[in-house]
Amino acid sequence: MSTNASGRIQRGRACLPCHLRKKKCDGEQPSCSGCVRSHIQCEYAPTSTAPDTAPTGQSRIQTLQTRVQELETVLNNMSVHTSQPSSQASTPSSPLIDPNSGEVADWLQDILRPTMIANRRYYNLYLDITTLRSPPRPLLHAMNLVACHILSLSANSDTRPTLQELEELKCALLKRIHSGVHMSLEGARDLIAGVVCAPALAAQYLLQVGKFAEAHWLVSSAIRFAVSCGLHTIAAHRWANDSDSGSPGSTSSGSGSTFLVPAGSIREHYDRCMSWWLAFASNEMVEIATKLPSALRPELRACIGDTESGLERARGVITSFPLTEDSYERNSPQLDTIGLNIGELLLGSRSITQDSSMNSIFAMRLKSMSFFGVAALLYDDSRTSQSLGGDIFQRVDQSISRFIERLPSLSYQESTSPTDNGPTNPSMILVYMLAYSAKIRLLDANIIPNSSLDRLAAALSMGHLAAAFNTIPHFSMTPLVIVRLYPHYSGIGD
Repeated sequence: MSTNASGRIQRGRACLPCHLRKKKCDGEQPSCSGCVRSHIQCEYAPTSTAPDTAPTGQSRIQTLQTRVQELETVLNNMSVHTSQPSSQASTPSSPLIDPNSGEVADWLQDILRPTMIANRRYYNLYLDITTLRSPPRPLLHAMNLVACHILSLSANSDTRPTLQELEELKCALLKRIHSGVHMSLEGARDLIAGVVCAPALAAQYLLQVGKFAEAHWLVSSAIRFAVSCGLHTIAAHRWANDSDSGSPGSTSSGSGSTFLVPAGSIREHYDRCMSWWLAFASNEMVEIATKLPSALRPELRACIGDTESGLERARGVITSFPLTEDSYERNSPQLDTIGLNIGELLLGSRSITQDSSMNSIFAMRLKSMSFFGVAALLYDDSRTSQSLGGDIFQRVDQSISRFIERLPSLSYQESTSPTDNGPTNPSMILVYMLAYSAKIRLLDANIIPNSSLDRLAAALSMGHLAAAFNTIPHFSMTPLVIVRLYPHYSGIGD
């Protein structure tokens, strides 16, 4: 490929795919090196022949007025889509939809899938990377929905696709996710992808756009179906067979009531575990942000031994917290160790000093969410039936304190050696913030002695954590950060 001056465009003119993906572009024509490596069709915006002029005040006002009109049009279109009955819904005519297949156009799909994979950890999506590169169609729709949302944050009327096109596509994709739940159930195909993963992922998007009620409905359906499948009772990290294919009887699930056939490969076993934790994380995020009761409360009650309500420990969540991604990739000996589960975490019935999942930021976040979920449950119980004794409150409070003491520094990164001198990691701030929030929620019940002093200390720690945000956290964290810093805020009914 030619590298002379005639083969390049002027400085600051990146191709459209690189611009949308926020990638550095070398400006080569007809195809830049980045698009060649990614096998993406390279396109450039038409070059204007008009001389560059500095915008005047009047032109700036006109630009802003145009932008306001675009946003009003988008909002009006969204209102129309929302008010129409689902039975009359149809795929809109859009340049982003392939007219033959009815799916997202190939050129856009080549942008959306890498965008979602690059941001997957922010959305608790830890399925095998091979699965994400070629996902079942219901999961692909949810991945495209989130990726469209990510692109829309930097889109306008001059980008390709435009902001309005992305908003219209998001409406269409969300409808497909809803219909995909019913299609997966009716056809008994892609059940975990269509009824667990897709709605759980979509619920996180709905939180970000303020549709809390719909998010709660979607994720509640997903977590209850995950329980009915037995995804909460997968007892081991490692699959029963050492090879990547095995007999149908090879499974590590401890559930005897699931209608799913046993996992048929290592990847399927791993994806089932991560599908559970995706649904669990989404469910707890919705509970934290909306303050609506979690649909998983019966299982959480079983985890803390609520025998008075007729629940048995066997109904609790026994799926082990995940290890680091690297542990699975290099087939670590840690996979042979029975991991810590939620019940053991909450009641401190097993020493967390031997917990190999404490190296995983994802697992730390899940544990903080677990503490918050059971703290909210205990608080509500103290205001209603009072079926749980004060000893349960104290044991959970002690477990939260031990967990916080064992957490690494705010600069912890999985890929580097532990250090106290590195830059602050916003993901670690969120872990600490959720853990302290759980402690405050538990102490609000005033069941534990000296609750007021301990609650004040936890609140001060929350203030220090807020001050530690030296960079803007990823926008996927926004609903959780806002609600924790402003505990009286709730988007319900707004």
